[in-house]
Amino acid sequence: MKQYLDLAKQIISSGTHKPSGREGMPSTKSLFGRQLRFENINESFPLLTTKSVNMDMIFIELAWFLNGDTNVEFLVKNNVNIWNGDAYNFYENMCSAEDMIPKPKREFIKDLKLFSKEIGVEKYPQSELPTDYVLGDLGNQYGKTWRHFGDIELDQITKVIEGLRKNPLSRRHIVSSIDPSNDTPQDLALYWCHSMFQFNCRPINSKVRQEMLDVLELKSTDLGKSLDELCDIYNIPKYYLDCQMYQRSADYFLGVPFNIASYALLTHIISKMVNMIPGDYIHTFGDVHIYENHHDAIRTQLSRTPSEIKPQIELDEIYGKCETINEVVSHMINTINLPFPNYSDMINYHNQPPIKAPLSTGSNK
Repeated sequence: MKQYLDLAKQIISSGTHKPSGREGMPSTKSLFGRQLRFENINESFPLLTTKSVNMDMIFIELAWFLNGDTNVEFLVKNNVNIWNGDAYNFYENMCSAEDMIPKPKREFIKDLKLFSKEIGVEKYPQSELPTDYVLGDLGNQYGKTWRHFGDIELDQITKVIEGLRKNPLSRRHIVSSIDPSNDTPQDLALYWCHSMFQFNCRPINSKVRQEMLDVLELKSTDLGKSLDELCDIYNIPKYYLDCQMYQRSADYFLGVPFNIASYALLTHIISKMVNMIPGDYIHTFGDVHIYENHHDAIRTQLSRTPSEIKPQIELDEIYGKCETINEVVSHMINTINLPFPNYSDMINYHNQPPIKAPLSTGSNK
């Protein structure tokens, strides 16, 4: 992940100073139009080693996205609280739209008890909530746009998986996260930072497919069959699966390491489902920035040396047997146990200690 650190240095040394564009947010140092490329994420999973990146949280949040969920209840019950501030901001926006007075922030989504029927209704009776609002909702966020896009409720994830299976060399394997027709403060908690992502299939050459075949125990009846015939019989992958994500606005210290690992994990999961090999992951930025109150934290990180040992990930073989994304989500949720799990599929992840920095959510998205 040296390239991550190199871009951090560029932002600090030559980034443009930008005052806060939103109430309650610090100023930034920003660059525009940068890119990070991680090759062969099957052999080297792009996870920072100069600080700890919590794969449990990434796994849980991704399951939440893929489930089409937009309420923080699932996250809070699994000790993932990174969306709580945005959930409160959305609640305030909904109250403002109906000229209501929101309840004090300190009581909002304070603990799991608020999601119990008795206590939740007692503290937030429906008669005192905005119309059609459910406690903890975030509105038209990624789960909605990925799985139920727009008024037509298009399931973009399912459409992409079907396209990869039927026409892998197509250039249309795209998921749009931004829905311009539903983007007001009363539509969603946080304007989408991830704009879109695209998958690309690259043919695996004959030599590599032969190597994959050589590790298998072939039957005597296979003698005389061609390489292509044998690869079909033993379900040897034909393609690498690449992914590129465009991020219009990127919190480089806190958000980006999380985002990189999340989309790399998604690429691994989709690869399993469509019988491909994870290829390259490309992360393209619009405005990439370091918040003023993160400068000390990023300098601490820059003082550290990345591990030379490359992290890897091994997913359960069950993902390769899943026909639908709903089956995948069901398996992901079933592997999440309370209390907070350890993500046991990471291999050779030699990380340095965490570096804490404040998460700012602002109040006017």
